[in-house]
Amino acid sequence: MFSSEQENSSKSVKYGELVVLGCNGSLPGGDRGRRKSRFSLFKRPTANGVKPSTTHTCSPQAAKVISKNSQHSVSYTLSWSETVVVEYTDDNETDMFQIGRSTETPIDFVVTETAGGKHGNPMRPLQSTVSRFACRIVCDRTPPYTARLCAAGFDCSRNIFLGEKAAKWRTFDGQMDGLTTNGVLLMQPARGSKTAAWREISVCGNVFTLRDTTSPQNRGKQNSLNTPRLINTTGEKLANAAGGSKLLNAYVDIVSERVSECVCVEECVSGSGHGEVQVIDESPVLVDGSLIDLCGVTLLWRSVDGLSRSPNASHLEALRLRLNAARPQCPVLLSTLAFPSLDGPRPRRPWAYMTCGHVHGYHQWQGRGMPFKQQSSAETEKRETEREEGRDRGEREIERETESGGEKEGDIEGIENEAVKGEREEKPDGGMEGETVKRGRQGERDREKRGTKTEKSIEEEIEAMKGERECPLCRSHSPYVPLTLGRVSDVYVDAESPPHAFVPCGHVCSERTAEHWSKTPLKRGTNVFHPACPFCLGQLKRDKPYIRLIFQGPLD
Repeated sequence: MFSSEQENSSKSVKYGELVVLGCNGSLPGGDRGRRKSRFSLFKRPTANGVKPSTTHTCSPQAAKVISKNSQHSVSYTLSWSETVVVEYTDDNETDMFQIGRSTETPIDFVVTETAGGKHGNPMRPLQSTVSRFACRIVCDRTPPYTARLCAAGFDCSRNIFLGEKAAKWRTFDGQMDGLTTNGVLLMQPARGSKTAAWREISVCGNVFTLRDTTSPQNRGKQNSLNTPRLINTTGEKLANAAGGSKLLNAYVDIVSERVSECVCVEECVSGSGHGEVQVIDESPVLVDGSLIDLCGVTLLWRSVDGLSRSPNASHLEALRLRLNAARPQCPVLLSTLAFPSLDGPRPRRPWAYMTCGHVHGYHQWQGRGMPFKQQSSAETEKRETEREEGRDRGEREIERETESGGEKEGDIEGIENEAVKGEREEKPDGGMEGETVKRGRQGERDREKRGTKTEKSIEEEIEAMKGERECPLCRSHSPYVPLTLGRVSDVYVDAESPPHAFVPCGHVCSERTAEHWSKTPLKRGTNVFHPACPFCLGQLKRDKPYIRLIFQGPLD
């Protein structure tokens, strides 16, 4: 596979761009190599696409021999004695890009789980739910440069393997198809009267309704191969013509007035057993605004035309400077507020009450009847800077521990070397071996205390944000959270000023952007969908997903 850096040098045709939701501009550990928050797909110097060629039905032993050749192949294990191997041949008219958790060569875009909310638990699960070879995107090399999504990716041996328990079936034309264990979901943006809905994509790129669960062991009902179904776009079954084509035709005559709102589908059979239904009138073609869910990470597809109409990073920076030029004031401390830059200090960051939208600076006033200790601006800046540095440092430490799988051997060796070094230094003076061991243990305890203190400070801030405070201006009670500008320009639907914020995370964006994402359900867990902030993936409040911010102008 070719890396994006090698292809960008030629500045050839750009197919589109993939954006990881929930990162707000960069990954927690920084963008490095093929693991980054944004990935551009360019036309490759040489086509690397593949297409189905020959199908073999054989034993598992013979299937291994066929899969070891230099061609790409997909193996479908039907039973312990029967395996279907579909060989793929080179396709000079397409480019293929693969996405997954693996860092091996075939993967072009490495993705991992994103945290569900900035103020949530930063620990990622030890067992990743993103597949090592999750999906692939196939792009036509000729105009209009159509991009299609397919589940599963080829490994280093150029193979895709679907085990005996995986969902798979034979289509009406005798071809094999199947679904991956964790599933690859696609949601196209709403067009006119057609509402957006999540669909599942198969290995061959066909579109299906969602399964009851992504677990392949959960068997559902299985229908006959000759049982067509008629359902509407919401998935409601209107007809089940088990008696043959005459009965189906009679039923279609009865519901002819609703045929225009319906789509013809066929039940997945011969081994799937999940009751998933193929949707004929929908395709896996990616359009501007398409969402891809890989069971742990959500990707946003932006077309070249859509990117040309969207704001860029320079425009968002200009909006930030415009907000700061208005010199918003804190009505309590009477200090000037400012949205920080990426690398700038954060002491004057605006905070807001999530019910009324009144914007303040950070203060300790809890409400009427509560003591208020006013601090100087220098003390406030110092406290805020230490809090932000502690949070960032704690997140980086947790990130490193998660990626390495625990305590590194180098850390243990460093402690041992320190003890040995101290022992060598103390021996000439009188052989204070016991004292050296005590010092080594004391150093260990000090390091543990510093780490515990950092974790406690983060937890205390999180708990403080969960509580409610009384707004000094309108006396309403609501969470009091810091405001953060949304840095990902690709998720904006317009280039207007950002006077609104998501509730309860506090990410600031334009009104149309907030309205759009408050109506877009994103996947959380195995089979739960809810609207979430695109900058942190925090779940939005149901009754009030976003608010309009109210700034206090300068007194002069």
